[in-house]
Amino acid sequence: MIEKIRISLWDIFTFFMTGVFALIVTLSVLALTGRLPKHDVVIDFVIKLPTTYIIVVAPIVLTLLGLLIEPMANFFERYIGKHLYFWLKLNKAERYSDEVVMKDYIKNHCFGDLNNRIENPYHLCKDYVETKQLSTTFMVFLARYGFYRNCSFIVLVAGIFYFVDNLDGASFLLMLLSFLISALLTKRANEFYSYQGPAVYNAFLIDHLNWPAQQMAKVQKQTEKPTENQD
Repeated sequence: MIEKIRISLWDIFTFFMTGVFALIVTLSVLALTGRLPKHDVVIDFVIKLPTTYIIVVAPIVLTLLGLLIEPMANFFERYIGKHLYFWLKLNKAERYSDEVVMKDYIKNHCFGDLNNRIENPYHLCKDYVETKQLSTTFMVFLARYGFYRNCSFIVLVAGIFYFVDNLDGASFLLMLLSFLISALLTKRANEFYSYQGPAVYNAFLIDHLNWPAQQMAKVQKQTEKPTENQD
């Protein structure tokens, strides 16, 4: 039960922080365009808000904002981002080789009658790890991947909006800067995404493997007991 609550909190934390980041970026753009009210007006407005609004309503609104941004960021990454950031290189050779070894072992030895029949065991292993609550490490990677992906989308949209609103050299340079920052955030998101497969397979194998050293120790103990009794 505790693990399930922790996973839910990770999901909420991801969306909430996305909403907070979107709010910060929006306020920054408004400040750059001169549309943000004076600091005294903003501070006075916040002070006059009831405590319930700040403690309860604000987190809910920010979480809902993150929930709205997430599908747009997902759509952007799937259909546009992968072409826009084609030049990004992700060094995952070592992790990938380990992942392939674990994946092949699981396909060939861990599914009983289904051995060699399941081409991609990732989703089955992931569901198994989640159901038995073996590890939440991959959920941490998933949450961070979602957060950085959402931030990448927000930064790029903010840069484009600022350029369209001003149409001058400074705004164009700021848009280029937002593009570079968005690319860095996308690369970071992809790194966390690449950690998920090994994390799932690690948890699955730890629960399934009959470790040879342990088996040999048990056999040795069993063979030593009769000889001790004979002495």
